[in-house]
Amino acid sequence: MSLSKKPTTIRELKAALAALRDSDKVTVYEANELRNKLPAISVLVQQGRTVLVI
Repeated sequence: MSLSKKPTTIRELKAALAALRDSDKVTVYEANELRNKLPAISVLVQQGRTVLVI
């Protein structure tokens, strides 16, 4: 399973995350940071980033 296949269950999401390297960097935004600090969608797409909102 990969994140590009859009997991639909927690089990699938865990499998997709487990396939990533432990050294891969992540950025966590909470609450109002989603609105204030998260880069624009066009920037995320250009950089090939994956965004998960939980």
